[in-house]
Order: sequence, then C-alpha cells, then structure tokens
Amino acid sequence: IGDFSVVGHFEPASECGGDWWNYSVVGGKLYLWIGDATGHGAPAAMVTSAAKAAATIIESIPGVTPGQAMGVLNKAIAETTKGRILMTFFIGAIDLKTGEMIYANASHEPPYIIRGGTEKVSKKNLEPLIDVGGSRLGDNRDAVYEEGKAQLNAGDAILMYTDGIVDLKNLEGKAWGERGFIKSICESASASKVLDGRLLELKNKITTYRQKTE
Repeated sequence: IGDFSVVGHFEPASECGGDWWNYSVVGGKLYLWIGDATGHGAPAAMVTSAAKAAATIIESIPGVTPGQAMGVLNKAIAETTKGRILMTFFIGAIDLKTGEMIYANASHEPPYIIRGGTEKVSKKNLEPLIDVGGSRLGDNRDAVYEEGKAQLNAGDAILMYTDGIVDLKNLEGKAWGERGFIKSICESASASKVLDGRLLELKNKITTYRQKTE
C-alpha cells in the first residue's frame, strides 16, 4: 500500500475467539484496527462480528478520526453486549504521504514502534504507544477517546498484538510475560529486515515457548 506493507497472523485459543484485526485505506490514510473481546469462544466471536460490522460503516464516514471512530465503535459494542462482554481496542490512521499516525486506544495492549536504521534491534529501539488511553469498549457508552500522534519514518515498523501473546504459558505453567515478549520482538526484528521474515521468526518463538499448550 504505497510505501507501506501489512502482514498479520491469527490463531485462536479455541475453535473461535474474540480477537480481530483489520486494515483498510480511506481517504489517503491506512487504517489499522485490532481488538480483543473478554473471554473466548462463540460469545466473544459474536462481539467481534458486531465490531467488524460497525467498522465497515465507520470507514464510510468522510474524515473520521481514530478517536471519533472509537467513540462510535464503543456505542455499538455497548448496545450489543449491554456490558456483559467488553472489548479492548486500538485504532491507528497513517497518512500515506507523510507517515504521521494518529491513534486512539481503548485499554488495549499498546503497540510498539520498532525504529529502523540499526542492524541489531534492542529495547531502546522500541517505542510503546502509551501516551493516550481510554475505557474498554462497552464499559461506558458515553466515553470519549483522546488521540495520540507518532511519526513513522522509512524502515520503521509497528507491532500490534493481543494479550494472548503475553499471557502465553509453557508446559510448566510459566507465563511468557512482557520481558520474554520484548526479548523475542528484538530478536525477531534483528533476524530479518522483511516483515514476513520477522513474523515467521516471532511465530516460531511463540511455538517453541508454548510447546503443546493452548
């Protein structure tokens, strides 16, 4: 998509789940969506279906910003679940010409910007997008979501994920945790400059750690 590439991977903990991600191009901006409904299985999957339907309509609103989009999405989830199931969510809109990203966050795990320009990626090259936040979707029907900004440059990447990664456990019941996840991000980003290669490296590390656990 212009100077940008998008790759993704989805693997539910059970037959179906409440995680959902999407991307679209609207009015010269690349929109990135990722959300995680509480619980898993069919009820959570039904909520993600409602989020997908709402997102399709939101994308047709001229000039909609991530904060405005999150507000509409919040009302849709609140009406659908009546507070029984909530959803964390992150929306980013990247200007395809300038690389500026405007984003909003509804209590979702903050994505990491992985800065380019170095062969060996370390923790200092990771920038978590933590300057704005808000309540989970469906928790407060009238919630207002602030917007943050980040500048992306050539060679930079954004990693978006759900908490299933950080909460991953091995056969001994030990959680992978944030430290293990960040270490794997750095190693995966150092192993390849191509997004497909980075994702494959990260997937392999996930598989190695979890072994045969869900």
